[in-house]
Amino acid sequence: MEILNNIQPWHIGFLVNDILRARKSMQNLPGMGSAEVIEIAFPAEDMEVGRPLNVKVCNLPYMGTILELIQPVNCPDSYISQEIDKRGSGIHHMAYALPGIYDETVSDLTSKGWKVCMAANHLGIRNCFVESQDGSAVLELIEKIPG
Repeated sequence: MEILNNIQPWHIGFLVNDILRARKSMQNLPGMGSAEVIEIAFPAEDMEVGRPLNVKVCNLPYMGTILELIQPVNCPDSYISQEIDKRGSGIHHMAYALPGIYDETVSDLTSKGWKVCMAANHLGIRNCFVESQDGSAVLELIEKIPG
């Protein structure tokens, strides 16, 4: 985990059942920016670990960070759908962009007992969700910020 000590998180991920309602509520908070909702599909050929995944995402800028709202779309056995079923709506993960140290970080965390729950190579960018041994913490690791 030492690798992450000096890295600013990219975003805080919130799982939601209704992204439009959540966006409307969040945008009313002081200092919250606005953003569009987009749909992202991770087809089977992109998946390294886990089931294909369709999500709606909205990245709201807030005080120097991003609050990412995530809603699964028609993918009941996907990692995100299962996480909402298990944990409910709310804060789910901290995400870190790791250009140049993605492989090293994933390897370091898994050697310490973190489990890769979902991993994909989508549009040439690798990312994964890792969960602590006791299931109390989830991180999203991404090779680089898309765009």
